[in-house]
Amino acid sequence: MISLVLALKIATAAAIVVAASRATERAGPFLGAMIATLPISTGPVYAFLAIDHGAQFISDSARVSVASTAAIVDRKSTRLNSSHSSVSRM
Repeated sequence: MISLVLALKIATAAAIVVAASRATERAGPFLGAMIATLPISTGPVYAFLAIDHGAQFISDSARVSVASTAAIVDRKSTRLNSSHSSVSRM
């Protein structure tokens, strides 16, 4: 059975994500994009992990998260650049 603390953590994280989604829908395209790019889903998770595991664990996790995000963005930008160059050659 799920403990009360775990259920509260899940409900809090879900409520934050739902609130951010609703704010994004109402804010319009520009502000909605700014809200959507905030680390809304990882913020509550890191806060709960910090309570459970301590500062060093969170520091290492955040560092790896930033590195993996940068790698994904770099990979997507490489794909976009190669698709644009092939279109411009036609």
